[in-house]
Amino acid sequence: MKRFLFLAALLTLAALLFPVALYSLLPGEVAFDADVPSDHGPLRMKFHSTTHDEGCVGVEQYETSAIPNDTEGEVFIPDSIAFKGRNLPVCYVTRGSFHQCSRLTEVHLPSTLWAISDLAFDGCSALRRISFPASLGDIYPRAFIGCGALRRVEFCSAAPPRGYGNDTFDSGVYETATLVVPMAHAGNYLSNPLTYQFRYHAERIPLYNETQP
Repeated sequence: MKRFLFLAALLTLAALLFPVALYSLLPGEVAFDADVPSDHGPLRMKFHSTTHDEGCVGVEQYETSAIPNDTEGEVFIPDSIAFKGRNLPVCYVTRGSFHQCSRLTEVHLPSTLWAISDLAFDGCSALRRISFPASLGDIYPRAFIGCGALRRVEFCSAAPPRGYGNDTFDSGVYETATLVVPMAHAGNYLSNPLTYQFRYHAERIPLYNETQP
């Protein structure tokens, strides 16, 4: 009995001291690596899947990027990842997934994406363009903070995704980047807290599928 009580106390102490390590071992949480395309060839990216989510890009721990920080150029996140005989749709870009990947110039998001978490692209200082799929429902605060090189921000849906505050991007991005949306639905973006701050708006934005120089 004493041994059992000692073991229980030891596990409780470990849970208090090492919550991240224990969290990663929770039933239903599975982390794995998979190859994704990039303009420099196959790239290993960290994914995780849980019993309540169909598939997720990135990792939960903020300190760890989903790819090496020195990855440069373009990265393509696929719509689904094969894991244990199943094709899991990629639905989330989690917190800090691309933290300080300062040499990325573009990340191609999957058409299955539901949400981009806070600080997901924090410090991607060379990122010049981002295109959000029509499936995107939520962008959380400061998702693109530290991405001052952004010059083109594209939305493909009739209405913006839900935003939680007006600090999704660096303040300077609103002054220098071009907001690109379907022209027929421009009014939905100009009245939305997530996008109304862009200097280049309404009459100046081309159709989202228009060929650009």
